[in-house]
Amino acid sequence: MTQPRVYLDLPGLDPQQVDQTGRLWVLLDEAADPTVIVRGAFLVAGQPDRPMLVRVVDVAGTVSDRRVHLNVVGVLIPCDLNFESEEAGVVLAPVPVAGPPAPGAIVIAGSSRAAWSPARVAAIEGQWLHLRLLAGRPGSSAHERRAADGPDGAAPAAAHQLRMAAMDQLIADVEQQGGPITAEEIASAAQRLRSRPRAQD
Repeated sequence: MTQPRVYLDLPGLDPQQVDQTGRLWVLLDEAADPTVIVRGAFLVAGQPDRPMLVRVVDVAGTVSDRRVHLNVVGVLIPCDLNFESEEAGVVLAPVPVAGPPAPGAIVIAGSSRAAWSPARVAAIEGQWLHLRLLAGRPGSSAHERRAADGPDGAAPAAAHQLRMAAMDQLIADVEQQGGPITAEEIASAAQRLRSRPRAQD
């Protein structure tokens, strides 16, 4: 049994490497394809036996020292999203070399930045993980699921999780720069959002 091949966009990422901002970083010139490194992009990073899904926060620094700052979305379990078990919506993946995640754990299933989905570890049978996909509809490919379910490349459940993670990060960034957000500021922001014009059908 061999592990599915994982395409690493950022093979040089060290999960212990943080800079003065407190974020993970890697040099832009270490990317497999620097043209895909843009703010907000989801990428696969790390080592072949311990890949992670990350999201680009920004690219900063001088021309000779361009740094990519990243947030970790989750541990990537290498698998083919079309390799389903007898139960629809559940895919099979070999147990990673580093060991299996705990049953019930939320992981990222996939093999590249173009083919991934949040998943829950439903069961572990021998050397196989049963991963219940948390995005998309049973019976469609990963690409078709994301294309059909949302412009951000994730179905509603996954998109909501990622949106909340992005909001948490935004709040953390604001509070780091200007101190804690007050109840009055939250109420004012909520009022402005509620007064936005409704989208036309």
